[in-house]
Amino acid sequence: MIDFVDRLEGVKEHGSGHWTARCPAHEDKSPSLSVTQTHDGMWLIHCFAGCSPLSVIAAVGLRFEDLFPDAPVRARRPPGRPRLSSGQRLALIETEVQIIYLAGCDIRLGNPLQGEDHRRLEKAMARVVEVMGYGR
Repeated sequence: MIDFVDRLEGVKEHGSGHWTARCPAHEDKSPSLSVTQTHDGMWLIHCFAGCSPLSVIAAVGLRFEDLFPDAPVRARRPPGRPRLSSGQRLALIETEVQIIYLAGCDIRLGNPLQGEDHRRLEKAMARVVEVMGYGR
């Protein structure tokens, strides 16, 4: 798994799994990039100056799929797996919506999703459906 934070400059930690840094996609004199690593290893990034996540990713030499660890999609909660709290559900949905947003940005820019990017988008959509409880 990549360590996204090691590729940034001006990094300041703001608690476990949360950082700010200078955005590599534009001339950033003060930190405008927010970086979070989720409990399952995914990287969430947001530039408050308006840079797209794809431009930030490209500026540090990464690809879309580098931000998300591999994990199988589960259609149903396995027996014995605890139910998620409301806060955990919200955090999971926020993570998956970020993935769906990034895929939409790629598509909007005329970059069709292929291979791992397409599979990760399908996983994100399946996880949202699972967490929201649709199709029960």
